Amino acid sequence: MDVIRKYFWMPPFEIMDQVAHYDKKGIAELDEIAAKINNGFVTKNMIQEFILGEKEHFDWVRQDVKLIKLVGLENYMLEQL
Repeated sequence: MDVIRKYFWMPPFEIMDQVAHYDKKGIAELDEIAAKINNGFVTKNMIQEFILGEKEHFDWVRQDVKLIKLVGLENYMLEQL
């Protein structure tokens, strides 16, 4: 519950920035796990596909954070409508 309270009062672009931070950290951890798998091709392939999806999500979030900083939150929100 404390995590929810912490993020509830943050501006949306700061929340998205935090999401990107944790995405980047998670991607690095998954890369380490995938590198350690030597005998499980299917498992390694699944993790690598998941990593690709997380990298796409990371790129999307970072792009939106940059856009919010560039045009402002109000203009960003209007564009999302």
